[in-house]
Amino acid sequence: MTVGQSFLYRPSPKSKYHLYIIVIEHEPGRFIAFSITSIREDLEEDRSCVLQPGDHEFIKHESRVYYEKPIPVTETTKALRDLYKEKPPVSDELVSRILEGARVSPSLPKRFRKILFGEDGS
Repeated sequence: MTVGQSFLYRPSPKSKYHLYIIVIEHEPGRFIAFSITSIREDLEEDRSCVLQPGDHEFIKHESRVYYEKPIPVTETTKALRDLYKEKPPVSDELVSRILEGARVSPSLPKRFRKILFGEDGS
């Protein structure tokens, strides 16, 4: 696992797969990843980082980084073969865009703001 690695993950066998992108290794072997989700015009959503088709092969329409629920990732996550499917890595530029969006996102939980930026969010 490395920063920029993307993967499809579902929290349970009955869930739908979602694209995740690893953005930081905060401790050796411990990473933080964000989910990418479709933009819904009927909802008011955090659009701190909007992705377009071409940003990643899995993105087929305008999408956003789901800053509300980042997930911790380790090699154990990768071992969950039926829940985890590795995809091609993203560019360093896209990782930077995601982190820039996280810095300004009103939705990023304080715990993760501290991990990513050393800030407590207050």
